[in-house]
Amino acid sequence: MHSEPQKNDAIPYQRVINVSRNFQLKASIEKESREWSFQPRSSSAALYSAIASLGNTDSPWESILIASPGAIQVTQNETMSSPAVVNVNSSSNVLSSQRRSPSSTVFKPTDQASFYKKACQFYKDRNIVSKVVPVWGKLSSKFAPGSIQDPSEFLKYASDVGSNRLLEGPKYADNVLWDVLHYRIPTIDGFQQQIWWKDFNKWTQYFADYVVSIYQPGDLILIHDYSLFLLPKLIRKQLPDANIVFFLHVPFCTSEIFRCLPKRAEILNGVLASNVIGFQTDSYARHFLSTCVNALGLEATSSSYIDTSDGFRAAILSSHVNIDVPHVYSICNKPIVQSKIAQLRHLYHRNMKVIVGRDRLDKVCGIIHKLRAFRQLLVKYPHWRKRVILIQITSSTVGNSNSDLEMQVENLVTEINSEFGSLDYVPIHHFHQLLSVEEYFALLSAADVACVSSIRDAMNTMALEFVACQKKNKGSLILSEFSGTAEVLISASVVNPYDYAGFADTINHCLRKSIKEREQKFSSLWMQATSQSSQQWIYKLISRSLNEIRSVKSRMTTPSLTISDIQKNYKEAKKRLFILDYDGTLIQAARNSLDAAPTDRVLRTLKRLVSDSRNIVWVLSGRSKMFMEEWMDDISELGLSSEHGSIIRPPMAGEWYNNTEQLDLSWKDTVRDIFQYYVERTQGSYIEEKRNSLSWYYQNANSAYSRFQSLQCQANLEGPLRQYDVEISSGRYFLEVHPNYLNKGAIVKRILKRTGRTDFIFCAGDDRTDENMFEVFLPMPFDYFIHSNLVGDDTDYVDPSMSNVEDERPHHNKANSKIISYRVHVGLTDTSTLADYHLPSPKDLVDLLLSL
Repeated sequence: MHSEPQKNDAIPYQRVINVSRNFQLKASIEKESREWSFQPRSSSAALYSAIASLGNTDSPWESILIASPGAIQVTQNETMSSPAVVNVNSSSNVLSSQRRSPSSTVFKPTDQASFYKKACQFYKDRNIVSKVVPVWGKLSSKFAPGSIQDPSEFLKYASDVGSNRLLEGPKYADNVLWDVLHYRIPTIDGFQQQIWWKDFNKWTQYFADYVVSIYQPGDLILIHDYSLFLLPKLIRKQLPDANIVFFLHVPFCTSEIFRCLPKRAEILNGVLASNVIGFQTDSYARHFLSTCVNALGLEATSSSYIDTSDGFRAAILSSHVNIDVPHVYSICNKPIVQSKIAQLRHLYHRNMKVIVGRDRLDKVCGIIHKLRAFRQLLVKYPHWRKRVILIQITSSTVGNSNSDLEMQVENLVTEINSEFGSLDYVPIHHFHQLLSVEEYFALLSAADVACVSSIRDAMNTMALEFVACQKKNKGSLILSEFSGTAEVLISASVVNPYDYAGFADTINHCLRKSIKEREQKFSSLWMQATSQSSQQWIYKLISRSLNEIRSVKSRMTTPSLTISDIQKNYKEAKKRLFILDYDGTLIQAARNSLDAAPTDRVLRTLKRLVSDSRNIVWVLSGRSKMFMEEWMDDISELGLSSEHGSIIRPPMAGEWYNNTEQLDLSWKDTVRDIFQYYVERTQGSYIEEKRNSLSWYYQNANSAYSRFQSLQCQANLEGPLRQYDVEISSGRYFLEVHPNYLNKGAIVKRILKRTGRTDFIFCAGDDRTDENMFEVFLPMPFDYFIHSNLVGDDTDYVDPSMSNVEDERPHHNKANSKIISYRVHVGLTDTSTLADYHLPSPKDLVDLLLSL
C-alpha cells in the first residue's frame, strides 16, 4: 500500500468546509418525548469515510461539516404494540411495522437544538472532532460573510421547519438530475419539473447562506455530489475570492444526453463557478468538458481547463474515491463476523457455489440483466443446477418509488426459481432489506463470486468491499464495463450486461477457476483496491486542488486591472481616448447573431463615457454597418468602425465613410470557393460576405470537428492567397479573410492620427486579432505616434474622414511627454500577450468603465 500523504505537501488552508447533502447519520425522533436517535448510513460509505478522516485528531485541518438532516423518521409508541414508525421520506424502506405520516411533521427550534447536540456527540463518539452545521432551512436573519464563529450560534436564529421542506428541496436532483447523469432522459411532466426546480434553487440557497455565514478567508470549500450542482455559483456571488472544489461522485453522461435538460445552462454555470471540478474517471471528465463546449459554447484547453462566460477558469481533474480496505478487512476478522461466516458456510454446503449481489432498486443498477444472465447460466450450463445460488440483496432508491421494477424483479425471481428450483434447491435468494454491517461483510466473505451488473454507475463500493473481505477466500469479481469501478479494478472479469450469453459464460468461467488462477487474479485485484485509502483520496484531492488553483493563478501572464490602477490617471488626464473591441469585449462572444446585441447596461456605459467632453470613444467591430447603426447610431458622440474598418463614422460626423473603394478584392472568388468546400463538409457552418471581407462561421457546428476543419481550411487558404495583400484571421467560431489594410492595428493608427494629442489611452480587446491593436501602444513619446511611420504611412490611400484633422504638433516643452496607456485583454489568458492587464469578462470591463 502507498504511504500516507505528507501533511507538508498538503496545504496552507487552516479549515476545510465539507458540504454534502446529508450527514453520515440517519435520524429518527420519538413523537412524544422528542428524543433523537441516530444510526450510521449504510450508503456512500467511501464518501463519509473520507469526510470523517478530515476530522481525525491527526488531520492537518480543522474540519466543518455542513449538511441537511435529510429524511427523518418519526416514531410513535402505541399501547400494547411495538412502536410504529412514521417515515417522512417517501423513498425509504417501509417495513411491515411502519405507517405513513398523514401530514408534515414540524421540528421546532428546541428539536433542532437537541439534534445539534446529539449529532456533535455522534461524531465525537467516533473520534471525529469536526464542527457540525445542520441546514434546516432559511435563516431568519441575513449574515455577513464570516459573521458566525461557532455553529451553535445558528440556533439563535432557528424557526419551525416542516419535514416536507427537507424533502422537497432535493426532488429535482433525485428525479431529474439522477436520471440524466445515468443516461436516462427524464419524462416527468414539465410543470412538475418547474415546481421541483424552484424548490431546488431555494434549498441550495439555504446551503449557500450557511456556508457564507461561517466562511473565513483562507478556508477551502469542498462540495460533494450532484444534489449541490448549483451551490458553487451561489457561494461565488457572495464570496468572489473563495477557493471552491466540487466533486461529482456519480457518472457524468455524454453531451447528447445532458443537452436534453431544459435547465442545462443553469446547472453547468452553477458548477463552473468552482475553482476545481473533480470526477471519478477520465471519461466522465471528458464528457463534462464536451458538454460545456457543445451546450454553452465555452472553450476547453488541452490541459483540462475551461474558461467560463463569467471570466472564470475552472480546472478539471479525475480522482477515483476509495474505501478504507484495511479497516474493512479488520472488521471481517472480528469474532462476530467470523461466527456469521461459519453459519453461512454451514447453511450452504461445501459444494454449493455462492454468487452475491447488492444493488439499489434502480434501473441503472442492472438487476434484471443479472437475473437474466443467471438464468442463461442455468440453461446453457445445466451442470451448475443445484450447485450454485445467487444471493441478491436489494434496497430502496432515492427519489420516486420503483414499485414497477420491484414487481418485475420479484416476478423474474419467481419464474427462475419455479423453472430450476425444487424442494431442496432455490436458485435465487432475494432479500429486499438492509443488512447489518456484520451480516453484510460476512456475506461478502463467504461468497465465491461477486457480481456488479450496473448499466451506468460510478464507483461501486460493493466491488471494493468484496475485495477487502476476500483476502482469505480469494473469490472472483465480475464487473459491468459500464461501471466506473471497471476502470480502477482492471483485473476483474468485465462483462457487457446486455449480452446475457456472454455474461453467463463469464460467470461459468469464474466458477470454474482453479485455486492458482484465483490467487493470481486476486493478487492484482488486492493491489488495485488498496492503491489508496479514503483518507489518502481526500488528502490528495485537496492537495491537487491547491496545485491547480495555484497553477491557474501563476499562468496568468498579466495582472488583473483594478479601479485603483486607473482612476488617478483618468481624473488627471485632459484628453482621453477609449478604443473598445465589441464582440467578446463589450459583450459576451455570441454563437448566435441574435445574441450579439448590446445590453442596455453596455449602451448606458457608452453614453456615460461620451457625455464627458474630455473622452473620445471608439467601438471597433467586424459586424455590418447596418448592425452598428441599428444599436449605436443614436449615440452621435461615439466613434464607430464596422466591418473591420471598411466603413467608419467618426464622433459627431453624422455620416459614414467608406475607406476601401480603391482596394483590390479579386481574391474573393478564390476564398469563396475554398470556404464553400468546407461548408459542404461541416454541417451547421455558413459563409458571410461583407463589403471587403469573407468569413466562414462554424459556431453551430460540432465543436471539435469544426476546429479541426478550421485548421485545415486555414492551411488551404495560405497558398492561393500568398500573392494578395490580405490577412487570414481566426477567431472564436470563425475564419475570416480581409485586406491587410483593415487589420485592427492599422485602424487604430488612423484613429490616433485623427484624434491628435491625447494623454490617456484605454484599449481593450479579447482575441488574437487585437494583438495588432495592442502593438501600436508601446511606451513612447506622443511625437512618435503622430509623426513616425506608425501612423498614416501604412498605405497610400487617403482616409476621407481625416480631411478635417488639424496638425497638432506638440510644443517643444511637451515633445518628450509620455502617453499613459492601458492595454487590457478581456478574458483569461495563459498565452503571451502585449496587453498590460486583463479583466476576466465583459461584465468586469463594463463595471470598470462605469466606476470611472
